[in-house]
Amino acid sequence: METVSRIVSVILILAMAILIGFKSYTAIKEERDNKLWLVLKKKVVEKAHDCYLDKKCTNKTVTIDYLIQNEYLTTIINPVTKEVISSTSYVNLENNEFIILN
Repeated sequence: METVSRIVSVILILAMAILIGFKSYTAIKEERDNKLWLVLKKKVVEKAHDCYLDKKCTNKTVTIDYLIQNEYLTTIINPVTKEVISSTSYVNLENNEFIILN
């Protein structure tokens, strides 16, 4: 009976360690992904503001395609999936928001 309780204790300790490790990994990965998106969005919004200040962009919305054509950006890549973001996505300069379209 003593060996059974030891085996059960070891299994429970391993299960708790695996659960804590998994939760920690997912939390760290989610925080990293959020930071990567934040950096990308700030970069795109900053380049759109540069275009607006240079008076090349006259509208309050600037598409990624327009920024690429005027050499403010190269292709924009999703930092998580490493896929190219659609060039029809745009930046709304009124509220500094980067809208990603599929």
